[in-house]
Amino acid sequence: MQNRSILAAAVIAALCACTDGGNTDVGVIACDKLLATNLDTTPTGPLTLSKSQLVAAAGAMPEYCRVEGTLNPVAGSSIKFATNIPTTNWNGRFLMLGNGGYAGGALANAGPDVAAGYATAVTDTGHTTANDATVFYNNREVEIDYGYRAVHLTAQISKQIIKRVGGKDPEYSYFNGCSTGGRQALMSAQRYPGDFDGIIGGAPAHQLTGLAVEQNWSLRQFQQNNFAGNIFGKVTLLANAVKAQCADTEGIISTPGTCNFDVASLQCAAGAADTTQCLTAAQVSAVKAVHGGPRSAIGVNWYPGKPVGSEASWAFWLVNDSTDPTKWSPAQGGFGFSFVGNLFFETDPVVSYKWTDFNFDFDPPKGQFMANILNATNPDLSGFKGRKGKLLMYHGTGDGLIGYQPTVEYFQEVQARLGESATDGFARLFLVPGMDHCDYFDRGGLQVADWLGPLVNWVEKGIAPDSIPGRSRTTNPIAFTRPVCPWPKTATYKGNGDRKDAANWSCQLALPLAAG
Repeated sequence: MQNRSILAAAVIAALCACTDGGNTDVGVIACDKLLATNLDTTPTGPLTLSKSQLVAAAGAMPEYCRVEGTLNPVAGSSIKFATNIPTTNWNGRFLMLGNGGYAGGALANAGPDVAAGYATAVTDTGHTTANDATVFYNNREVEIDYGYRAVHLTAQISKQIIKRVGGKDPEYSYFNGCSTGGRQALMSAQRYPGDFDGIIGGAPAHQLTGLAVEQNWSLRQFQQNNFAGNIFGKVTLLANAVKAQCADTEGIISTPGTCNFDVASLQCAAGAADTTQCLTAAQVSAVKAVHGGPRSAIGVNWYPGKPVGSEASWAFWLVNDSTDPTKWSPAQGGFGFSFVGNLFFETDPVVSYKWTDFNFDFDPPKGQFMANILNATNPDLSGFKGRKGKLLMYHGTGDGLIGYQPTVEYFQEVQARLGESATDGFARLFLVPGMDHCDYFDRGGLQVADWLGPLVNWVEKGIAPDSIPGRSRTTNPIAFTRPVCPWPKTATYKGNGDRKDAANWSCQLALPLAAG
């Protein structure tokens, strides 16, 4: 009787597998015939497909299938996503791309990764308005989508779509993100270790609530007292002074934490006029506070400050035009002006709350509830390690938006939890000397052309990246190449040969190992 039941179940399953409808169908479906009913929405919740369209080849882009849809896992959640599957040159890999800032906005078009043969996916993380924090105001489900749910569910449904259109499961799944995408990368490794085989996390905003406190603090130093401490017109003076004291022949501060620059050396002489060649006492105080990071009146340090060596980027991120307060619109204000009123507190403050109302003595600890949703700080990556996943992290030491120090601190916590040797077997952190945030802007430091290739080699061939090729940015007056090393090692000149040639450098341990 039991054998008959098993046989009957097998026949029914076989018959269901041959049909073109229902969640049990596992056959290949033409791109323009794909329906939501062809997919198993048990793990994701209700699904609506708004587009399933074959896009013709054009230029370097091959023909690919573009699928767009919306997931509604719970009431109040609406996660839009897009999945792209090459039809002629799929390499068997899935690559999900991370977001920036508050995310949202239109779903990105298929890009060069699809041209390289990857099936890709993106999400708006649960809201359509681009980089607008007000969408989170008193909206817990959207906060959760942004925090962790949207990336996970998009990865799950995209793998199904790829299988139905591409004819097989992805052989390897990857994630690549920087900034908010870097936070999403670490969140995936921590919360959903089965989603990706290899993860790239650049300049991660992983301690997001702490970062919000720092960004509020650093903006306040240049804004308060009618911009008395703002160094508008003097950023180059400061940046050049730091480099003159601490940079090597190629203009690179190669070892983080070794530059003990004293900004007071730039203070105008007593009785001297304020010129572009010196800093006023108020400006010296402001720069010291920015470097020192947010503190309470009794000296509690809430988060590291801007790293020494990032000053060249401050004109864009922090300083901007302070000659006219109505024109003061530093790029960091995109987060700094809006985060604390919409995403920081468990219960959002009144609508009239201003960013300058944030109190550095009492308010920072009040972000713990939202930290549990937004922050990716859990050092226990044993689940990801156990799946033989590989994590490649990177951060520029010239990053003036998100300092690299918390990234180093997190990596140290992973080492302390799992052991240095075990961590080295699946996770590596690369600090890129002089590189600004996600290498969006040329500050004369090093840049890395390809992070994905080394990760793929590590995941698929077992070749761990002992160094990654770096090259100077074009604004650096000296063109050179140099290896970018896995922390805590730094590039060290061998003492012979052309300093501009990476072949004459090697990765060696150097102290101090932590950022300063």
